[in-house]
Amino acid sequence: MALLLKAERILCDRNFDSLWFDLSQYAVELALLGEIDLSRHLVSLLFTSGAMRPYSRPTFGGLTFAWNQTQDWPQGLLEEASSEAVIEELREQYRTSTLYNLQKLQNPPPSGDDKVLEMCVAHFQGRWKKHYQVGTWRNEEDVKQLLVRALELSLQISEGIPPSSADIQDKQGTENKDGMDQDRSRIKVADLDDISSDILRRLAAGWNYHGQQIYLSEAEHLWPYYMKGLLADAMQISQETVRTRGKAVINAFSKRLREGRKAILDGKSIKELLEIGSHNTISGPGLATWAENAVEPPETLFREPATIDEIAKLEERLNIQLPEEYKEFLLISNGFGGIFNGFFNSAALFSVDEVKWNYEKYFRLPVEVLNLPYEIQDLADKIYVREETFPERKQALPLFDRVLEIGHEGRDNVWLVQPYLFEQAKAAYQQMYDRADAGQKYIIERAMEGVAGSKEDFEKMEWAVITWASGSSANMVGYGGFRRYLQDSIEDSSEVNKKTYFMEEGVISSCEINLYLGRIAFTDVTTRAMKRYKKLKTPLDELCAYCAMDTVPFRYYNHLRLSDI
Repeated sequence: MALLLKAERILCDRNFDSLWFDLSQYAVELALLGEIDLSRHLVSLLFTSGAMRPYSRPTFGGLTFAWNQTQDWPQGLLEEASSEAVIEELREQYRTSTLYNLQKLQNPPPSGDDKVLEMCVAHFQGRWKKHYQVGTWRNEEDVKQLLVRALELSLQISEGIPPSSADIQDKQGTENKDGMDQDRSRIKVADLDDISSDILRRLAAGWNYHGQQIYLSEAEHLWPYYMKGLLADAMQISQETVRTRGKAVINAFSKRLREGRKAILDGKSIKELLEIGSHNTISGPGLATWAENAVEPPETLFREPATIDEIAKLEERLNIQLPEEYKEFLLISNGFGGIFNGFFNSAALFSVDEVKWNYEKYFRLPVEVLNLPYEIQDLADKIYVREETFPERKQALPLFDRVLEIGHEGRDNVWLVQPYLFEQAKAAYQQMYDRADAGQKYIIERAMEGVAGSKEDFEKMEWAVITWASGSSANMVGYGGFRRYLQDSIEDSSEVNKKTYFMEEGVISSCEINLYLGRIAFTDVTTRAMKRYKKLKTPLDELCAYCAMDTVPFRYYNHLRLSDI
């Protein structure tokens, strides 16, 4: 599957940093699939809107090679980014990285392109059989890069002559003029030799694996083929479809820049939000999560309501007056099951008996309600001391002295941030804003928009909610109060924001293997899985051995491709 970013998600995603990253990756993908002009337009929007800083160095993988070949550069890219020195540095990085992976196979690598190609093909075919069947191929960086290098060599050896730069520029101009595909000038997989075709099949199968598209973009000599639609043909996607999807994303991003974030659940009551979250988690987009964990879904995420007296006793025990929207929640449901967040179920919310102050020393963390670059945080005065660091370190944001824990599961925590701490954080953010240049102000405003809806709403906030994930992938996310936390969490559980991990035709997930073995009593899903197993060419015990079912966590990955068994 290609071009998975949805226009609707662009309009409502609260995490602008994540959105910028996804859009920049989308620009690379558009170009690889032959739409250089649309890709350049999207990059220009990212730069000129202020959504990204106009860096002097390239930040889009090997798109620099495409822009250099067409001699048409995006707006907002600093002039030195198109210099021959920068381009030559990119070439050297690609050569060095490729040589490193070749040397891992044989040091020194064999001489002659045909021998190198033979070694590459033998290597990735072996790795493909060993790793790709159980999903770890996506993490094999050497396989992904050597596939690209092998394609370069294969096309060169088979004398697959790419079109000239003048031909490319003429094609781009013709397409801009009449908007029609130039089918007669497109290069198709069927026109290539067997080795090149096989490599392209494997590249298409791993299209969305981490880093694969960047590696493809870094191969300068392959760009003429990309511009002539070779990868689009390998992905079995028409140029018209690529163009239509690309325009939809650009139009959605332009609208987001003009009108701000679209909050799809504005106006819903807290009870309505909870009902939507319960539905999405149990029978909506989150349904598959229960099957993956071999757990029957609950009938509801709701709990019995708390009483006014129970809430009053909670406030007395905590010695604090809780925010009204949080108390309204407790009167509807005294705690709430974990809501599906697009990947898995988030931390469940506590009942009144479980809510507590937590004074652990490791909570001496900065109150980072906004996700801002360090260059912006450094604009504010550093007046708070982190004593637990060595040497002691000063910083601009206040530190948690304790946290009001209202939800917890595993390494995931949900905290209410007290007004006095949040006021200190807001003062630091205001100082950053006052000292920021225009581009930095834009970034701060977008961060405030993601948390509270707008800069004005952020400034009116009294309480904040922070989620904290501890451990090796530590992550802190701020929300504009309890209701905003609920709303954003439930928007994440919707189909629009679902983080989909596509399984292409002929791919089986380990979850389905569990289902086939009768480990989960979901008859409808099991029946669907069994129909697919009629294609299997290997005994089930061997299939289970491939997946190491008792030791490997299955969520999101560990896919086995039927055609390679």
